[in-house]
Amino acid sequence: HLRSGNSSSINEMRSVTIIFAQIGGVDVSTDDGAKIAQKLMKGMQRACYHHEGNLNKFMVDDKGVIFLFVFGLPPLMHIDDPTRAIAACFEMVDVLKSMNLVGRFGVTTGRVYCGIVGSDRRREYTVMGD
Repeated sequence: HLRSGNSSSINEMRSVTIIFAQIGGVDVSTDDGAKIAQKLMKGMQRACYHHEGNLNKFMVDDKGVIFLFVFGLPPLMHIDDPTRAIAACFEMVDVLKSMNLVGRFGVTTGRVYCGIVGSDRRREYTVMGD
């Protein structure tokens, strides 16, 4: 779809559940911090994928390490996606505890734009909403 320039079949408004996770105490500018971030990434992904969600964004800024997970994207759509997201959060908290890290989580369900944004040179699949 992307190479042909036809993205209309994957651009849509849909109801999804989103987890926003902000993890502090990781300095990715050091070798040890980068290793911790890698271990954190694997653990957080494992928890998300165990409940059939998707990792949509991973960012590092002055607030810490930030993850955006989405539940309800094709082909992994379920009636109980909000419940799955909460269960994933509990697993993510266990990951943080095992690494002696602290995080903050926000979970919401709503209608968002899901689709391709960007130019011919660089595009990405993203979710955007209020």
